[in-house]
Amino acid sequence: MMEYLEFCKITWYKSIMNIPTRIKAFVTNPRHRTPLLIISAVVMGVTAITLPLSGGADAITQPISLPCQRTLLIGHRGTSTAVARNNSMAAFQRAVADGAEVVELDIHRTKPVKGKGTWVVWHDKYIKGKKISKHTYEQLKKIQPDLITVKDAIAYVSTTGRMMQLEVKPKKTGSGSFKYIASLVKQYKMQSRFQLASFDKTNLKRAKKYHLTTVYLSSKKVSTKTVKKYSRIVHLNKKVVTSKAVVDYYHRAGIKVYVYTSDSKTEWNRYLSYGVDGITTDLAQLYTSTCNAQML
Repeated sequence: MMEYLEFCKITWYKSIMNIPTRIKAFVTNPRHRTPLLIISAVVMGVTAITLPLSGGADAITQPISLPCQRTLLIGHRGTSTAVARNNSMAAFQRAVADGAEVVELDIHRTKPVKGKGTWVVWHDKYIKGKKISKHTYEQLKKIQPDLITVKDAIAYVSTTGRMMQLEVKPKKTGSGSFKYIASLVKQYKMQSRFQLASFDKTNLKRAKKYHLTTVYLSSKKVSTKTVKKYSRIVHLNKKVVTSKAVVDYYHRAGIKVYVYTSDSKTEWNRYLSYGVDGITTDLAQLYTSTCNAQML
């Protein structure tokens, strides 16, 4: 029976790779894993009835456990592979196509024009040697034509059904910026799918003022008491998540645990076994295909 199941698994996966791209995108979309799992289970159950099983009707009794279904797949800067520049519209589109359930991105504020700066999607403080905070959006756009604004990013993700985790990079950002971000979230009806992340406590405190869901970013272990002052989600560097006990520590306090940035199957399996609530990766496509391969 086990040989037969393995045969079905391989045949099913190979068939996916040969069907048209749009159908493949549907099948590999993590939001379709549960219905596909049900369909697969029904098909396998009907087939099993027609097969002479040496172990009898009780041969298939074990429930299928899919921890990757219960864990959010977070696309790091959209995708950080050679296919698209990270933190670009192309990267976000690719992340969605690859099955990411959350699009993660970073933002910086440009030099103000008439008192108003523009929040642009970029990880570092500099773009081709030009400090973002010292140049206007128009100036930066000339040297980086595919540079997009936070409004562009929110507008796009709002059409995909995916979540967004937006990291505000500058420390102690003014309250007005969070008010602006909150207005965009409301405008594009992203309230239930938006997370604002930061390493800076002041940023998290100001974001909460505008009822934004916050994520406490940390490169080291932090007490549950501290996290709960600012958020109910902690996003930890993978070096911190060394055991299930670490995850359980936060879970007992009602805090969800995300881990960043993990790019190997070995690590994914480890963090899934720990029970993390989200995994941030540069390799959404590989993660999705790995999870789907475990379905049967």
